[in-house]
Order: sequence, then structure tokens, then C-alpha cells
Amino acid sequence: MNADGDYDNAAYWDYGGVALPDYGAFAERYDGIGSATQLVVDLTGIGLTVFADVDLYLWQDDEGVPGQVIRHEPQVVVPGTYPFYPAFGRFFLDFSSPVAVNGTWWIGYWPNWPSSNFVFAIGLDADGDSVTGATKVAPGQDWPQGWQALDTVWPGGKHFGIGAMFEPSPPVPVETTSWGRVKAIYGR
Repeated sequence: MNADGDYDNAAYWDYGGVALPDYGAFAERYDGIGSATQLVVDLTGIGLTVFADVDLYLWQDDEGVPGQVIRHEPQVVVPGTYPFYPAFGRFFLDFSSPVAVNGTWWIGYWPNWPSSNFVFAIGLDADGDSVTGATKVAPGQDWPQGWQALDTVWPGGKHFGIGAMFEPSPPVPVETTSWGRVKAIYGR
């Protein structure tokens, strides 16, 4: 998780901000080689118990924004009570199988409530040196359409409350050798 868990605000899209196929999506950038097994999100709301669904995504990096989709899993239910803001609850959403990632990648979700009121909001962290979050702005909003850095839409924001359960690939062992060992092989 890039965010420190001490959220300064919360972000959401609703009504015209959420549109098919994935406008209104939220994503967080990570680096590593291994497998992502779960999306981890820190959510807040108005204290209601609601069974909402989201589409889970993993994307390849495309010059600093989410690019080609690595994995898309539609209509994953987020069951639970979303704490009343400013409290946040942590939710773990499973991918149907581990997703191999390599290098820079993005993980996130699309809130499946097009043209409706929001169900929950994602934590927004203003601490840190660099912006690692992005959101996909729908047509007709006050910002440029498409993927935008978090701080373009929510000034001062750095990270969303989006993380991943990640299993790094084990390092490949390297056999050490010396010039003396090489010479011994050939008897010199």
C-alpha cells in the first residue's frame, strides 16, 4: 500500500463521472515481479451496509498511466458496512487466480454504479513525495477526459487507499565462481 493509512480526504465519482466501459476507475501504481492475488482497498461511506460490486483491474504501465489491461474481473461484490467518514474500513477482494506482473503495473477498480449516486469513497492520502494514483475521467467532466494523475482532479493528493496482496517471485540464484576455479577446470 502506497498510502500510509492516515487519510486526508476521500474521493469518489458518481452520476456522469461513472460511465461504461471504465470511466470513473481508480488505480494505484506499483513496481515488482511476481503475482498479485488480491485488491486491497480502504473505503469510507455514510455508515450503511450495502452490497456493491466493482470491476477489478490490473493494467500494464503506459508512460505513467494505466495502459493495456492484464486482468479484468467484472462484478466482484464488496460486502460490508462502509464506516462513516472520516473512518475507513479495509476490504480484500480476491482475483479468481494469481495475476503475473512484471515491472511497473497498476491495480484498481471501476465502481459499478454508472449514472447513480456513490456507494463508497476511496481513501485519499496527501503525504509523500510523488503521485502514484490515477483516475479515468469521463467525458463531460471539468477535467481532461481519460487517465489523469490523482492530483489533477484532487489537488494535493498523492495516493489512493489502493494496495495489492503481492507475492514476489523468488530471486534466481547465481552461482559464484572465481578465476582460480575456472583455471582448475582446464588444468592450467
